[in-house]
Amino acid sequence: MDYLPVRIPKKSLRIVAEQVIPTLGDAPRDSKLVLEVHVACDNIVARDFSAFLDLADHVYGRVSGRGLNSYARRSGGHFTFDRSEPGSWVLIAEHALDMANSASPLLAVWLVLKYAPSGIHLLAASFNEIEQGRLARAKRKQLSEHMKRDASLSGLPDKDRAEAARLVVTLTEQDRNLMPRASRFMRQNLHDVKLHVRNNDERNN
Repeated sequence: MDYLPVRIPKKSLRIVAEQVIPTLGDAPRDSKLVLEVHVACDNIVARDFSAFLDLADHVYGRVSGRGLNSYARRSGGHFTFDRSEPGSWVLIAEHALDMANSASPLLAVWLVLKYAPSGIHLLAASFNEIEQGRLARAKRKQLSEHMKRDASLSGLPDKDRAEAARLVVTLTEQDRNLMPRASRFMRQNLHDVKLHVRNNDERNN
């Protein structure tokens, strides 16, 4: 597992955020950026669910600025689901919306949880750096094409879609040991991953 910081394409991620949340630019400054993870709560395999949660936590830590090692050692500020809702689980994480920097770590978590499953069958082990490089390029290309077909990102410029795909591949490859179990949970239990903005007065509506 790689503990080094990840290069974050902030400009491309801001464009992704604006594509996914068209009202982002008009949201009040005290709004919340909300990540919803919809999970089927029947027949949950504990070790697979644990890997899924670890993946989300590691993605958050890697894009938080100083790398996963620093993130793991700090005493607070870790990825947190603020609450859950009954029925099929809806796990909800909220961040204050920073209007000057919409490239929130929550956006990176959303990208990985939503789009990593589309490249699962390419997550085979590589035997050398050349093969690994080819595999990474194949995954980025496949992921970019999947994003282009997805209504959420269909209007994204090619360059920004390629940067988003590169980030997802980089983050999942750095947790390669977790991916078989995390991806199994995604296939069997993950219903949807949503990202939206909530005004403070909408909480109880």
